[in-house]
Amino acid sequence: DFLEKVPAEQPVRILDSCRITPVTVLSRTADRIEVSCQLLVWNGSGLNLSEPVTRSLEVAVDGYSAVPDVAPGDEVAVHWDRLCARLTPSARANLEASTRRQLEVTNRRLVAAVSPR
Repeated sequence: DFLEKVPAEQPVRILDSCRITPVTVLSRTADRIEVSCQLLVWNGSGLNLSEPVTRSLEVAVDGYSAVPDVAPGDEVAVHWDRLCARLTPSARANLEASTRRQLEVTNRRLVAAVSPR
């Protein structure tokens, strides 16, 4: 089976890093934040989002931060482990809905790619 032969860990990590991910800031030290987010995971036949996990990220990378005043409780977007924007509740809801739609489309394509014709 094609999908069983695909080593999923590295490609999924790359896809997840490239995905614009909504996160909730849990805590902050001077230069790092702890966030709660859902990661992209491969279940053997499709892509899904994990249960919430905690990750540590730098506030600034190479001296730059799109959200330098980020604080606990903030909702922000992350791309390639970098803060890229503060999210309003509606922006976060839109981003989450867009992610769900894209996962549905991608998973349908994966099923079609491996289904016998």
